[in-house]
Amino acid sequence: MLVWRAVIKAKQGSSNKLFDLAVELHKQNPWIRTIRIYKSHTGLQDQVIVEAECESLAEFEEGQKQWLSRASKEFPKFDGLMETGGHIEFLTVTPIPAEE
Repeated sequence: MLVWRAVIKAKQGSSNKLFDLAVELHKQNPWIRTIRIYKSHTGLQDQVIVEAECESLAEFEEGQKQWLSRASKEFPKFDGLMETGGHIEFLTVTPIPAEE
């Protein structure tokens, strides 16, 4: 499994609002698989992380195309909440279940 991760830098004091908007955006425009949205309680502040699962790059590209066609009209709500910078990465994930 692959995970696409976007680390978004929020303007100082805007991370809670950015987090809430990202959660609402993804509730209204579901991704094809699991989405996780994080905000930090310790360590680096003023960032929101969005992770999207996919089985392959091809599945990600198709899912992103569909998602953007629905969700992009909501992007102006994010104006003024984000700083430049941050980063995007793809990770390979291997879940290892806990022993029962």
